[in-house]
Amino acid sequence: MVFIGSRKELRKISSHFENVWISFIHAFNPLENDEAQMKALLAQAEILRNEVVKKNNTINDQKVKETLDGLWTLLEAIRSQLAEMVENMPEMEEIEFSLRKKNVKKEIKRAKGEITLCADALEEYEKERDLTPKQHLRKYEKSLKEYEKTRDMTPEQLSRRQFFKRTTSIAKKSLALMLVGSSGLTAGIYTALLELSKDLPLKGDGLAILISYRTDSWWDAALKPFGKLFIPAYVTRVEIAFGQRANIVKTAATSQDLFDMLHDKNIQNIVVFGHGSWHTWDATDREVPSKELNYDGWKNDQKKGLFVKHTCGDDRLKKYSALLFNKEKFKALEKECEQINKEMRVLDFEINFRLKFDWEKEWIVLYWKEGVSWLLDSRSLTTKWNDQSMFDNNKKEVLSRAKKEFGESPSFPVIVLKIISLFNNLESYLKEYTYQREDERQRFGTPQYPRDRIKGWEGIAGPWNFMIDVFGDRKLDQLYAKK
Repeated sequence: MVFIGSRKELRKISSHFENVWISFIHAFNPLENDEAQMKALLAQAEILRNEVVKKNNTINDQKVKETLDGLWTLLEAIRSQLAEMVENMPEMEEIEFSLRKKNVKKEIKRAKGEITLCADALEEYEKERDLTPKQHLRKYEKSLKEYEKTRDMTPEQLSRRQFFKRTTSIAKKSLALMLVGSSGLTAGIYTALLELSKDLPLKGDGLAILISYRTDSWWDAALKPFGKLFIPAYVTRVEIAFGQRANIVKTAATSQDLFDMLHDKNIQNIVVFGHGSWHTWDATDREVPSKELNYDGWKNDQKKGLFVKHTCGDDRLKKYSALLFNKEKFKALEKECEQINKEMRVLDFEINFRLKFDWEKEWIVLYWKEGVSWLLDSRSLTTKWNDQSMFDNNKKEVLSRAKKEFGESPSFPVIVLKIISLFNNLESYLKEYTYQREDERQRFGTPQYPRDRIKGWEGIAGPWNFMIDVFGDRKLDQLYAKK
């Protein structure tokens, strides 16, 4: 559920913006896969965007305009996503609708943070607008001192600092709003992080942060330009979330660094950062899959803290075609094999068909003589039976061997028909009893941590997601904890 937020802050933009925003949120929360509801919501999003444009046209302060532009950008992203949903409504399935709604929800929450920024900026602007010349002079002298501290910052960084650094002590709420409302790391956010983390204690249940540099995708562009700023800020943000200083921080962390931390009884909390999936982490030297964590004696090393995986969380399910066992129909296939074998023995041919269903691997194995077999694996087939290449190749191979075995015999045509009939019945069985199976992969972090102590993402995510919501569960995050 998305909450409305502060009505006072909404009213700073305009009373009409306040009313439409409230109506928009009330309509979005119970939103279903309904075209009429979607179109009404899209219309409201367009009104909200236009109200920000109107407000911007009444302002002559560049810094305030930049903040309003930021809000407009987020509202445009919301409008654009809703427009796509309306366009795809006739064919959109429930799963796709749910995912799209979840993405819009994220943008709405970011817009809420930006509304707070705009409200603060507008309030500051209104205070300065009616200052006397003498008051302006005093403010200018103060700004000169501030300039000495901030002259190496970019204009964007400078404006963020002015809006948020009210005093030397920064509130957690302000930092939370800065993180949610911003689209990237700024000097203001970094300053706030340092301020909140400076007195954090070291704890007995140690914390280790492992940062991988095995980046070969868009993360390169996100990390390299801001590496000197991002990595310290990221470490500090994780420390705030845990409420304790990190005992160990490893940059360019390797697979061995992870195993060392898993064996270290002084380290109970581990955070890994980098590329990965639901069941893997790309350490700097190589990919580490979850199965490698099943080393001998792991029960003695089970942790009581948290394992946090800052990678993508996709590839959770392993999907493949599987095969059901039908006792009655499979017995009929076995009898068919026995009948062929019997006729071969009468003709004094050394041939033997034997059929087996492998329960563990869910496939059929057809044996021809001893030591020679063909694998009829349902996993190579689709539910629509589009790809029969392996099956057809097996069939050709059997007929080719049969021709070599007794091709000159008068009984050859009859034997071939029997073999073809067997393969046709096998094909019918596979078509009828092949189904799509999904198995959940073992999540990275087990078995050293109980499943409820492993935190992370279940889909595509990026560095900024991990800064905003370290655990993927704000109830555990010290930044959001209520005092």
